[in-house]
This record gives sequence, C-alpha cells and structure tokens, in this order.
Amino acid sequence: MSRKYASVKPYQAIIDIGEYGIPNSATGGPDPAIYQASGKILDTEKSHWLWSNILLRLIANPISAMETLLSFSEQIETEMSYLPNQKHSDVLLMSLIRGIDELLQRRGAQFGWTYPQVEELRTHLTRGLVGYIRIVIALQNSNDQQEIEARSADMDLVEEHVSLFVEHYTRLMERRQGPFAGCKYCPSKCLYRTDTHNLLTAKNKKWITEELTDANYDTDDERYQAVVVASTSIAQSWLGDTDEDPTLHIEGISYCAYLHTIARPNFSEYEQIILSNTAKDYFFKNSHAPLEDTANEDDDDDDDDDKQDFPYFDDDDDDDDDKL
Repeated sequence: MSRKYASVKPYQAIIDIGEYGIPNSATGGPDPAIYQASGKILDTEKSHWLWSNILLRLIANPISAMETLLSFSEQIETEMSYLPNQKHSDVLLMSLIRGIDELLQRRGAQFGWTYPQVEELRTHLTRGLVGYIRIVIALQNSNDQQEIEARSADMDLVEEHVSLFVEHYTRLMERRQGPFAGCKYCPSKCLYRTDTHNLLTAKNKKWITEELTDANYDTDDERYQAVVVASTSIAQSWLGDTDEDPTLHIEGISYCAYLHTIARPNFSEYEQIILSNTAKDYFFKNSHAPLEDTANEDDDDDDDDDKQDFPYFDDDDDDDDDKL
C-alpha cells in the first residue's frame, strides 16, 4: 500500500497543522509521540488555567501574554525533563497549536459561534503565538546579527495576527446581557466572564468575601474600598500589572471577580442586586467610554509614539531557558 494512498494529511482536525514546522509521520499526520506528549500537557489543570490567563492578558495586556507562553515550556521541562532540546521545542509548538484549537472550539460552542468564525480566530491566534515562539527559539539559538534583524522583522506579522485576533474576539464576545444583576454596569459585558470564572480560586473568593463581611469596618465606604483593593489586587496578579492607576480592563476584570464571588447561596438575589449596585461606583471611579470606542481614540496621534513592542529575549536572560 503506497504512503500516498494511506495519507491522512487532508483529514486532520487542524487542517493547517503541517504549516508550522512540526515533524510529520509517514502517513502525513503529526508525529504521534509529539502529539501525545502535547496532549499530556494540555490535560493538566495548570494548562487550563494558563489558557484563560493568556486570553485575559491578550485583551488587557498583550505584552505580558506573550511572556506567559513560556510557562508551557516550564511545564514541559517539569513533566518531561528527558526530552532533548529539539523535541522539547516540538512539543511546545504542538501544545500551542492544539491548545489554541481546543480552547476556541470550546469557547465557540459556549457562545454559539459559527465554524468559520472559530476558524478565523484560530488561524490568527495560532500564527501569532506560534510565530512568536519560533522567533524566540531562533533568537536564543543564534548570535548572528542578520538573523536577529530578520526575525525582528517577522514580529510585525506576529503583531498583526495577534491584533486581528483580539479585534475579532472582542467583537464576538459582546453581549447585551450578562449572567448577573450587576453586569449591566460593566463597560464590556462578558468579555472577561469565562476566564474570570476559570481563574478565580476559592482563596480569591474568600479574600473578597472576608472584606465584604468584616464587622470591623465602621462605614460602608471603608468596606467597599477594601473590597475593591482585594479584587483589583487579584485582577492585577492575573495580568502581571502593578500600575497604581487601574486601567478600564483591570476595573472590569476586578468587578467581574466581585460579581462571581457574591453570586453564591450565601447571598440572596436581592442582596446580590444591592451589593452590585452599591459597589459599582467604587470599582468604576472614572468616567470611561465603552472599550470598543476607546480602542481607536488615539488614531490621530503618531502610531509610532504609542506603539509597544512585543518582548524579546535578551541573551543575558537565557540561562534558565535552554529548552524551548
């Protein structure tokens, strides 16, 4: 039987999986060992947490999202220290390719997206994130100046794909009504909902609840200020943000975490309404335009002045990252 006759290449669930430089088997599919190893990584609780964290960061702080991708490399090293460098890189890339596909298939099913919409998102995000990791790997393995300049030029394409993903994803996630009474005050309903739910731990909820119910506060003002501090600290820890002046995204994510916390049997529906109504002015202290309107508010400015570059790896910081 010829290999051409037995080829499974046209029948892959991820139709363009062969375009990302992953080793193939004789029948045209990805190397089974690499495919199965990536599945082991993706089935972990940590992986599920990382993908929700990456999605939130892509929306609110894209630079930190790219840095977070390397957490998968750390996980591979922890689980599969026996892999040589090239196999490690192959498993990392396959984990990203499969992880993005599985993540967006689940999200599409949850919110009723069409298959073409999911495929468009998957294509942009895969090419952006995989492209970034391939650049990182190339820069770590080369000191040639021409190679560095060539890879730096590739970052423009990475940024384009990531930006298109964020734009389309944000639009698809827009909702007129959220699941909680207080959602009506959110400037971007349900943009953070699923990932906040996934990232919020019992410890996080306990902290927010303790501040909300602490009898030691003399006034409601003190109580809600403390609740905002706790919720904001949690949101900032997810995004790697330490700015003292929270962005609209931070305010929205922290408010979403608060709504998830009070949506529990301890609080009646009426209490949830009162708590959300009272808290909204503490979370959203400044007057903001909707997120979709603020995205282009600086269009008249010089784009080069405000542009942020995605992070690169300096040679001095590569000591602990030999396996990528």
